[in-house]
Amino acid sequence: MRYKKSCIKSIILKHLIPAYFLFLCCSPLFAQNITLQGKAKGAEGRKLSVYTYTDLITYSQKKIATANIDTGGAFSITFEQKVTSPVFLKIDFNEAMIYAEPDNTYKLSIDCPDCNSPDDKTNPYLNPKFLKLSITNNDSASLNSAISLFDQMYDNFIISNYASLLKMRNKSKIDTFRLKMNDTFKYINNNYFSSYTRYRIACIEMFAQAGSEKLFMSKYFAGQPVLLDNSGYMEFFNEFFKDYLLSGSENISRTDLEKTINGLKSYTALIDTLGKDSLLQNEVLRELVALKGRGELCENSDFDKDAILGMFNEVAGSSKFEFLKTIAKNYLIKFTSLTKG
Repeated sequence: MRYKKSCIKSIILKHLIPAYFLFLCCSPLFAQNITLQGKAKGAEGRKLSVYTYTDLITYSQKKIATANIDTGGAFSITFEQKVTSPVFLKIDFNEAMIYAEPDNTYKLSIDCPDCNSPDDKTNPYLNPKFLKLSITNNDSASLNSAISLFDQMYDNFIISNYASLLKMRNKSKIDTFRLKMNDTFKYINNNYFSSYTRYRIACIEMFAQAGSEKLFMSKYFAGQPVLLDNSGYMEFFNEFFKDYLLSGSENISRTDLEKTINGLKSYTALIDTLGKDSLLQNEVLRELVALKGRGELCENSDFDKDAILGMFNEVAGSSKFEFLKTIAKNYLIKFTSLTKG
Protein backbone atom coordinates (compact mmCIF):
# COMPACT_ATOMS: atom_id res chain seq x y z
CA MET A 1 0.00 0.00 0.00
CA ARG A 2 1.10 3.57 -0.67
CA TYR A 3 1.16 4.50 3.03
CA LYS A 4 3.21 1.64 4.44
CA LYS A 5 6.61 3.35 4.48
CA SER A 6 5.28 6.65 5.81
CA CYS A 7 3.65 4.88 8.71
CA ILE A 8 6.88 3.06 9.52
CA LYS A 9 8.59 6.43 9.75
CA SER A 10 5.78 7.96 11.74
CA ILE A 11 5.22 5.17 14.22
CA ILE A 12 8.61 3.56 14.63
CA LEU A 13 10.68 6.74 14.65
CA LYS A 14 8.62 9.75 15.63
CA HIS A 15 6.90 8.16 18.60
CA LEU A 16 10.00 6.73 20.16
CA ILE A 17 10.93 10.26 21.25
CA PRO A 18 9.31 12.19 23.77
CA ALA A 19 -19.40 20.36 14.94
CA TYR A 20 -21.06 22.23 12.60
CA PHE A 21 -21.16 19.76 9.76
CA LEU A 22 -18.89 17.09 11.17
CA PHE A 23 -16.04 18.90 12.84
CA LEU A 24 -15.02 20.46 16.13
CA CYS A 25 -17.15 17.90 17.93
CA CYS A 26 -17.72 18.59 21.59
CA SER A 27 -15.99 22.00 21.46
CA PRO A 28 -17.41 24.72 23.72
CA LEU A 29 -18.78 27.79 21.97
CA PHE A 30 -16.64 30.14 24.04
CA ALA A 31 -13.10 30.28 25.34
CA GLN A 32 -12.38 29.31 28.93
CA ASN A 33 -9.43 30.02 31.18
CA ILE A 34 -6.50 27.68 31.65
CA THR A 35 -4.03 28.48 34.42
CA LEU A 36 -0.49 27.14 34.79
CA GLN A 37 1.24 27.84 38.09
CA GLY A 38 4.17 26.48 40.01
CA LYS A 39 7.94 26.75 40.28
CA ALA A 40 10.67 26.56 37.66
CA LYS A 41 13.96 25.54 39.26
CA GLY A 42 16.98 26.90 37.43
CA ALA A 43 14.93 29.47 35.49
CA GLU A 44 14.62 32.16 38.14
CA GLY A 45 14.21 35.61 36.63
CA ARG A 46 13.51 34.32 33.13
CA LYS A 47 10.38 34.33 30.98
CA LEU A 48 7.97 31.45 30.48
CA SER A 49 6.09 31.45 27.18
CA VAL A 50 3.19 29.26 26.12
CA TYR A 51 2.69 28.21 22.50
CA THR A 52 0.02 26.18 20.76
CA TYR A 53 -0.48 24.78 17.28
CA THR A 54 -2.64 26.93 15.05
CA ASP A 55 -3.41 23.81 13.03
CA LEU A 56 -2.37 20.16 12.98
CA ILE A 57 -1.62 19.94 9.25
CA THR A 58 1.16 22.51 8.91
CA TYR A 59 1.95 22.26 12.66
CA SER A 60 2.52 26.01 12.80
CA GLN A 61 2.81 27.42 16.32
CA LYS A 62 1.87 30.74 17.86
CA LYS A 63 2.63 32.28 21.22
CA ILE A 64 -0.51 32.68 23.32
CA ALA A 65 0.86 33.85 26.70
CA THR A 66 4.01 34.99 28.48
CA ALA A 67 4.82 35.44 32.17
CA ASN A 68 7.83 36.37 34.25
CA ILE A 69 9.36 33.78 36.55
CA ASP A 70 10.21 35.54 39.81
CA THR A 71 13.52 35.34 41.67
CA GLY A 72 12.21 32.44 43.72
CA GLY A 73 11.21 30.48 40.60
CA ALA A 74 7.46 30.99 41.02
CA PHE A 75 5.20 31.71 38.07
CA SER A 76 1.53 31.92 37.22
CA ILE A 77 0.15 32.29 33.72
CA THR A 78 -3.44 32.27 32.44
CA PHE A 79 -4.71 32.06 28.88
CA GLU A 80 -7.92 31.17 27.09
CA GLN A 81 -8.74 28.21 24.87
CA LYS A 82 -11.92 26.75 23.44
CA VAL A 83 -10.70 23.20 23.03
CA THR A 84 -8.40 20.64 24.57
CA SER A 85 -5.06 20.71 22.79
CA PRO A 86 -1.32 20.28 23.30
CA VAL A 87 0.46 23.40 24.54
CA PHE A 88 4.19 23.99 24.73
CA LEU A 89 5.92 25.65 27.67
CA LYS A 90 9.18 27.30 26.60
CA ILE A 91 11.98 28.85 28.61
CA ASP A 92 14.65 30.09 26.23
CA PHE A 93 15.26 27.07 23.96
CA ASN A 94 14.01 24.55 26.51
CA GLU A 95 10.47 23.23 26.24
CA ALA A 96 7.92 20.74 27.50
CA MET A 97 4.40 19.85 26.37
CA ILE A 98 1.19 19.14 28.22
CA TYR A 99 -2.41 18.63 27.11
CA ALA A 100 -4.40 21.60 28.35
CA GLU A 101 -8.14 21.36 28.93
CA PRO A 102 -10.31 24.49 29.19
CA ASP A 103 -11.44 25.55 32.67
CA ASN A 104 -8.53 23.83 34.41
CA THR A 105 -5.61 24.78 36.63
CA TYR A 106 -2.33 22.88 36.34
CA LYS A 107 0.18 23.00 39.16
CA LEU A 108 3.60 22.40 37.69
CA SER A 109 7.07 21.57 38.92
CA ILE A 110 9.67 22.48 36.29
CA ASP A 111 13.39 21.84 36.36
CA CYS A 112 15.57 23.58 33.77
CA PRO A 113 19.14 22.36 34.30
CA ASP A 114 20.33 23.96 31.03
CA CYS A 115 18.80 27.38 31.60
CA ASN A 116 21.92 28.72 33.33
CA SER A 117 24.58 26.87 31.37
CA PRO A 118 26.94 29.49 29.88
CA ASP A 119 29.19 26.83 28.33
CA ASP A 120 26.41 25.21 26.31
CA LYS A 121 27.39 25.43 22.64
CA THR A 122 24.82 23.02 21.20
CA ASN A 123 22.49 24.14 18.40
CA PRO A 124 18.96 24.20 19.92
CA TYR A 125 17.38 23.63 16.50
CA LEU A 126 19.41 20.48 15.85
CA ASN A 127 19.48 19.31 19.46
CA PRO A 128 16.33 20.58 21.18
CA LYS A 129 16.36 20.66 24.94
CA PHE A 130 13.50 19.56 27.13
CA LEU A 131 12.29 20.88 30.44
CA LYS A 132 11.78 18.35 33.20
CA LEU A 133 8.12 18.86 34.04
CA SER A 134 5.63 17.20 36.32
CA ILE A 135 2.01 18.07 37.03
CA THR A 136 1.70 17.90 40.80
CA ASN A 137 -2.11 17.97 40.94
CA ASN A 138 -2.43 15.11 38.45
CA ASP A 139 -4.10 11.81 39.24
CA SER A 140 -4.27 8.55 37.30
CA ALA A 141 -7.60 9.52 35.71
CA SER A 142 -6.33 12.85 34.34
CA LEU A 143 -5.86 13.29 30.61
CA ASN A 144 -2.11 13.87 30.82
CA SER A 145 -1.52 10.81 33.02
CA ALA A 146 -3.67 8.61 30.78
CA ILE A 147 -2.00 9.74 27.55
CA SER A 148 1.47 9.34 29.06
CA LEU A 149 0.75 5.75 30.14
CA PHE A 150 -1.00 4.89 26.87
CA ASP A 151 1.91 6.23 24.80
CA GLN A 152 4.39 4.14 26.80
CA MET A 153 2.34 0.98 26.25
CA TYR A 154 1.85 1.90 22.60
CA ASP A 155 5.57 2.31 21.95
CA ASN A 156 6.39 -0.90 23.79
CA PHE A 157 3.81 -2.79 21.74
CA ILE A 158 5.29 -1.57 18.45
CA ILE A 159 8.86 -2.36 19.50
CA SER A 160 7.90 -5.85 20.66
CA ASN A 161 5.75 -6.68 17.63
CA TYR A 162 7.45 -4.80 14.82
CA ALA A 163 8.37 -7.84 12.71
CA SER A 164 5.04 -9.55 13.24
CA LEU A 165 3.08 -6.45 12.26
CA LEU A 166 5.22 -5.63 9.25
CA LYS A 167 5.81 -9.08 7.77
CA MET A 168 2.87 -11.20 8.89
CA ARG A 169 0.13 -8.54 8.94
CA ASN A 170 -0.90 -9.93 12.31
CA LYS A 171 -4.27 -8.26 12.88
CA SER A 172 -5.06 -10.46 15.88
CA LYS A 173 -2.23 -8.83 17.83
CA ILE A 174 -3.72 -5.40 17.15
CA ASP A 175 -7.16 -6.58 18.26
CA THR A 176 -5.65 -7.99 21.45
CA PHE A 177 -3.80 -4.74 22.10
CA ARG A 178 -6.98 -2.71 21.53
CA LEU A 179 -8.90 -4.88 24.02
CA LYS A 180 -6.09 -4.51 26.53
CA MET A 181 -6.14 -0.73 26.16
CA ASN A 182 -9.93 -0.65 26.57
CA ASP A 183 -9.63 -2.62 29.79
CA THR A 184 -6.62 -0.69 31.11
CA PHE A 185 -8.31 2.68 30.61
CA LYS A 186 -11.91 1.74 31.28
CA TYR A 187 -11.93 4.24 34.16
CA ILE A 188 -11.15 7.17 31.84
CA ASN A 189 -14.21 9.15 30.77
CA ASN A 190 -12.72 11.71 28.40
CA ASN A 191 -13.76 12.25 24.79
CA TYR A 192 -10.36 13.59 23.77
CA PHE A 193 -8.61 10.51 25.17
CA SER A 194 -11.07 8.09 23.58
CA SER A 195 -10.52 9.60 20.13
CA TYR A 196 -6.78 9.94 20.67
CA THR A 197 -6.34 6.24 21.45
CA ARG A 198 -8.77 5.10 18.74
CA TYR A 199 -6.91 6.88 15.95
CA ARG A 200 -3.44 6.07 17.23
CA ILE A 201 -4.34 2.39 17.18
CA ALA A 202 -5.72 2.98 13.68
CA CYS A 203 -2.18 4.05 12.72
CA ILE A 204 -0.93 0.60 13.76
CA GLU A 205 -3.66 -1.03 11.66
CA MET A 206 -2.59 1.05 8.69
CA PHE A 207 1.09 0.25 9.26
CA ALA A 208 0.27 -3.48 9.37
CA GLN A 209 -1.95 -3.15 6.29
CA ALA A 210 -4.79 -4.72 8.24
CA GLY A 211 -7.43 -3.63 5.75
CA SER A 212 -8.03 -1.77 2.50
CA GLU A 213 -8.07 2.00 2.10
CA LYS A 214 -11.83 1.87 1.56
CA LEU A 215 -12.21 -0.05 4.82
CA PHE A 216 -10.15 2.52 6.72
CA MET A 217 -12.09 5.34 5.08
CA SER A 218 -15.48 3.91 6.00
CA LYS A 219 -14.36 2.95 9.51
CA TYR A 220 -12.51 6.09 10.53
CA PHE A 221 -13.72 8.97 8.34
CA ALA A 222 -17.13 8.35 6.75
CA GLY A 223 -19.83 9.80 8.99
CA GLN A 224 -17.28 10.59 11.71
CA PRO A 225 -16.52 13.98 13.27
CA VAL A 226 -13.47 15.72 11.84
CA LEU A 227 -11.47 16.23 15.03
CA LEU A 228 -9.19 19.07 13.99
CA ASP A 229 -7.79 19.61 17.48
CA ASN A 230 -7.15 16.00 18.40
CA SER A 231 -3.50 15.10 17.83
CA GLY A 232 -4.25 11.36 17.56
CA TYR A 233 -6.91 11.91 14.91
CA MET A 234 -4.78 14.35 12.94
CA GLU A 235 -1.76 12.05 13.04
CA PHE A 236 -3.88 9.37 11.38
CA PHE A 237 -5.40 11.90 8.94
CA ASN A 238 -1.98 13.16 7.87
CA GLU A 239 -0.59 9.66 7.35
CA PHE A 240 -3.67 8.31 5.57
CA PHE A 241 -3.91 11.22 3.14
CA LYS A 242 -0.18 11.62 2.54
CA ASP A 243 0.38 11.85 -1.25
CA TYR A 244 -3.32 11.08 -1.72
CA LEU A 245 -3.83 13.41 -4.68
CA LEU A 246 -1.07 11.81 -6.71
CA SER A 247 -1.29 8.16 -5.71
CA GLY A 248 -4.08 7.56 -3.25
CA SER A 249 -7.25 7.73 -5.33
CA GLU A 250 -8.11 5.81 -8.47
CA ASN A 251 -10.67 8.53 -9.30
CA ILE A 252 -8.21 11.44 -9.30
CA SER A 253 -5.91 11.38 -12.31
CA ARG A 254 -2.64 13.23 -12.65
CA THR A 255 -3.96 14.65 -15.93
CA ASP A 256 -6.93 16.21 -14.11
CA LEU A 257 -4.64 17.67 -11.46
CA GLU A 258 -2.30 19.19 -14.02
CA LYS A 259 -5.26 20.63 -15.94
CA THR A 260 -6.94 22.21 -12.91
CA ILE A 261 -3.70 23.53 -11.36
CA ASN A 262 -1.34 24.29 -14.24
CA GLY A 263 -3.97 25.04 -16.86
CA LEU A 264 -7.14 26.39 -15.32
CA LYS A 265 -5.44 27.55 -12.10
CA SER A 266 -8.83 27.06 -10.51
CA TYR A 267 -9.49 26.15 -6.89
CA THR A 268 -13.14 25.39 -7.67
CA ALA A 269 -12.13 23.03 -10.48
CA LEU A 270 -9.70 21.26 -8.14
CA ILE A 271 -12.41 20.74 -5.52
CA ASP A 272 -14.72 19.40 -8.25
CA THR A 273 -11.98 17.00 -9.36
CA LEU A 274 -11.65 15.68 -5.80
CA GLY A 275 -15.43 15.30 -5.74
CA LYS A 276 -15.05 12.46 -8.23
CA ASP A 277 -13.65 10.40 -5.36
CA SER A 278 -16.56 8.65 -3.67
CA LEU A 279 -14.56 8.62 -0.42
CA LEU A 280 -14.42 12.43 -0.31
CA GLN A 281 -18.09 13.37 -0.43
CA ASN A 282 -17.95 15.13 2.95
CA GLU A 283 -17.30 18.79 2.15
CA VAL A 284 -15.06 19.51 5.15
CA LEU A 285 -12.96 16.39 4.66
CA ARG A 286 -12.60 17.04 0.92
CA GLU A 287 -11.38 20.60 1.47
CA LEU A 288 -8.92 19.48 4.16
CA VAL A 289 -7.51 16.85 1.81
CA ALA A 290 -7.30 19.46 -0.95
CA LEU A 291 -5.35 21.82 1.31
CA LYS A 292 -2.94 19.14 2.49
CA GLY A 293 -2.50 17.88 -1.06
CA ARG A 294 -1.76 21.35 -2.43
CA GLY A 295 0.87 21.76 0.26
CA GLU A 296 2.56 18.62 -1.03
CA LEU A 297 2.19 19.59 -4.69
CA CYS A 298 3.72 22.98 -3.95
CA GLU A 299 7.02 21.14 -3.50
CA ASN A 300 6.57 19.17 -6.73
CA SER A 301 8.23 20.79 -9.73
CA ASP A 302 5.61 19.34 -12.10
CA PHE A 303 3.02 21.73 -10.69
CA ASP A 304 2.77 25.50 -10.96
CA LYS A 305 3.75 26.79 -7.52
CA ASP A 306 2.41 30.29 -8.19
CA ALA A 307 -0.97 28.82 -9.16
CA ILE A 308 -1.06 26.82 -5.94
CA LEU A 309 -0.14 29.87 -3.88
CA GLY A 310 -2.96 31.72 -5.64
CA MET A 311 -5.36 28.99 -4.53
CA PHE A 312 -4.10 29.31 -0.95
CA ASN A 313 -4.74 33.04 -1.18
CA GLU A 314 -8.27 32.37 -2.40
CA VAL A 315 -9.02 30.03 0.51
CA ALA A 316 -7.38 32.37 3.03
CA GLY A 317 -9.52 35.25 1.85
CA SER A 318 -12.89 33.75 1.11
CA SER A 319 -13.42 30.31 2.65
CA LYS A 320 -16.54 30.01 4.80
CA PHE A 321 -14.55 27.90 7.28
CA GLU A 322 -12.19 29.82 9.57
CA PHE A 323 -9.98 26.77 10.18
CA LEU A 324 -9.40 26.43 6.41
CA LYS A 325 -8.42 30.10 6.25
CA THR A 326 -5.90 29.48 9.03
CA ILE A 327 -4.33 26.46 7.33
CA ALA A 328 -4.12 28.29 3.98
CA LYS A 329 -2.46 31.30 5.63
CA ASN A 330 0.06 29.02 7.33
CA TYR A 331 0.94 27.39 4.01
CA LEU A 332 1.38 30.83 2.45
CA ILE A 333 3.74 31.86 5.23
CA LYS A 334 5.66 28.60 4.87
CA PHE A 335 6.15 28.72 1.13
CA THR A 336 6.62 32.46 0.70
CA SER A 337 9.21 32.55 3.50
CA LEU A 338 11.06 29.66 1.84
CA THR A 339 11.07 31.61 -1.42
CA LYS A 340 12.41 34.74 0.29
CA GLY A 341 15.04 32.68 2.10
